[in-house]
Amino acid sequence: MNKRTVLAACALLCVTLMTGSVNAEEEPQQEIQQETQTAGYEYVTRDLPGPVYLEASEEFAGGTGTQNDPYQIATAGQLALMEERMRLEAQGDGEKGYREAYYVLTADIELNDTADFEQWAQNGPQYNWRPIGGDGLDSFKGSFDGNGHVISGMYININNESYEKAYGLFDEIRDAVIKSVTLEKSYICVSGVETRVGGIAASVYGESLVADCTSNIVIDVYDGDAGGVCGAVAGGRSYFDDVDQEYTEDDDRRGPFSTVQNCVFGGTINQVREDSMGSIGGIAAENGGNLTNCVNRGTINFGTMSVNTGGIAGYGGGIISGCENAGTVNCVMKEGVTSAGTDVCAGGIAGKMFMSATGSGKYMSRVATVTDCKNTGSVSGTMSVGGIVGEAVNDHNDWCLRIENCVNSGTVVSYTGGNTGGIAGKLSCQGDNDHGYNLAVENCRNEADLSQGMVGGIAGLMTTWSGDVLIRDCVNTGTLCTSEDGLYSAGILAQWIYTLVDDDDTANVTIESCRNEGAVTGETGAGGILGCADCPVKKEGNKKSLLTLKDCSNSGKITVTQINGYLGGIAGSWGMAGIPSTIEGCVNSGELFIDNSHLTEEQKTEIADSVSFTLSRIAGGVIGKIGRSLYLSTDNNGNDARYVNGEDAYFVLRDCHSTGDIHINDPKEYQDKTGRIVYRNYIGGIIGNASGEEDYSVQVENCTYSGAERGMGNGDLPDVGEKK
Repeated sequence: MNKRTVLAACALLCVTLMTGSVNAEEEPQQEIQQETQTAGYEYVTRDLPGPVYLEASEEFAGGTGTQNDPYQIATAGQLALMEERMRLEAQGDGEKGYREAYYVLTADIELNDTADFEQWAQNGPQYNWRPIGGDGLDSFKGSFDGNGHVISGMYININNESYEKAYGLFDEIRDAVIKSVTLEKSYICVSGVETRVGGIAASVYGESLVADCTSNIVIDVYDGDAGGVCGAVAGGRSYFDDVDQEYTEDDDRRGPFSTVQNCVFGGTINQVREDSMGSIGGIAAENGGNLTNCVNRGTINFGTMSVNTGGIAGYGGGIISGCENAGTVNCVMKEGVTSAGTDVCAGGIAGKMFMSATGSGKYMSRVATVTDCKNTGSVSGTMSVGGIVGEAVNDHNDWCLRIENCVNSGTVVSYTGGNTGGIAGKLSCQGDNDHGYNLAVENCRNEADLSQGMVGGIAGLMTTWSGDVLIRDCVNTGTLCTSEDGLYSAGILAQWIYTLVDDDDTANVTIESCRNEGAVTGETGAGGILGCADCPVKKEGNKKSLLTLKDCSNSGKITVTQINGYLGGIAGSWGMAGIPSTIEGCVNSGELFIDNSHLTEEQKTEIADSVSFTLSRIAGGVIGKIGRSLYLSTDNNGNDARYVNGEDAYFVLRDCHSTGDIHINDPKEYQDKTGRIVYRNYIGGIIGNASGEEDYSVQVENCTYSGAERGMGNGDLPDVGEKK
């Protein structure tokens, strides 16, 4: 047995532990016997008995298949008849018209005896289910009304052999309607070639509608995508449409969309294979359509490799509105995994929201919005984890990806010190700003306490490559604290990295009318609004860009714990070299604490022997540190008074005020053996420490402070602000 087979067997054991023990007197049906390798990737196949399908009835219970007289389905055999007639029609062996017909359930249906349902992962029932419909032009295009009835006992256990196959109650639907049906005590397990699984429908295309459906099933998937209600929900026109038909810009913004509304998932999805690269969602694995007023109450268990997982949707754009995650999005950690060995985006609503220019107007709508959603459940992951969205990315698209009117009150955890946010783990923008903002987060609120990874009340990390970004009217009331492997924490945005791709790119970023009320604690850097802002690469476009932080406030206690920490009431550090930046109308009333431990004798000796850099404790009522060397709170060298309160400064503080006291638990300064002070305190009512360099030139206008002796912590630079 080779290494891959051992891993696959271990994956099977995990499922056994989650779903029930194997009967010791019987041979398990799901022993892994062989593997295949397709396109350089090894897929797991299992030794399964041949499927046994339910015999179809000869006739429906009634009806003629029209809207006013739908085919009536009252038994399991009649549901199988619906599938059979569509399949024969697609093969050209049967009568036409069944794929566009109307159907209605008139009774609850049990496809298998469900008395031993808990054992189906090991010992299946009598009958397998063949999904209704087909793919492409042969998909279901009619209407299926569950009429409030329940279908139970659906069992699909198969090795998939083709990328075109998909599995659920329905396979693929297009411009169809499925409504008012509940799936109970049903099980789907698919191994083999990468596939798509959805409890109600695996693929939802065109302008289909799936409404008022509930899925309480168990799904075990090896490779591919899985959704509790739907596998994929499409938006925009597909390649089956006439390539010559006119397609306007308005169409591109609107859709068309498939819609999933008022649906609930209450079952369990298990990603069996640790290194699978699929997407998983409680409602849909992938979304390019419209998910509205849906709820996840189920449990999703997934691995630590490349995967996008969300309580509502795993991956995609489209629209998600009025949805709630009240269930569990659970990353099953692999021992020894670090942040370098994983790439998992997990969110209470969406794992990864993505808007890309690679999807042409012909095939993809340019809408990506999460609005009026909430997370009250539990979300865990590794790299980027958010209460609402794990990661939100605009990649060269000139329209706007939006997260609006969302609230997180649930648990959010990054196990590897990744990016953790009450709303988004990570925000990333490389937009083309032809139509205004490319990425916007507005009127969002975090109420949860967060304590794992690099923590932001709204977002853990934002990367700006180009385009326009807006964060406005957002609030944090939760207590935030980085773990030992996190660096920064802040009420709104923990870390912001600004790096233009090309010299002619520009980026305009506005953080406006945001508020932090919670206590914030960081290892290296902390701020009431922003933890650390850094521009590591100079570009010509920097000078043409504009960064604005305005009308924000902090009333929470801000603390750093590392011996070389920095913090600020509004921002811990600002390292945006040569970029016109303004902080205006901001107010801090929270207390600031440098709460690092008293130095040990060993640390004192190391400091005394230091010859290369200076450690510092830095705190500012508004801004902690301005200048480079952001990853250590080192002293800024080469201070020049010309770059403080001179004309045409890159960085302007205007109409800002701080009334919070600043505390240091160990205020003693230390010298090296030559008598040079190498561990210093920089405490300022407005700015803790400024570099006094041209690219970080500072101008302070109409700012007041208390809680410190000077407005500027650097004693060798001019003072700023007015002491109250």
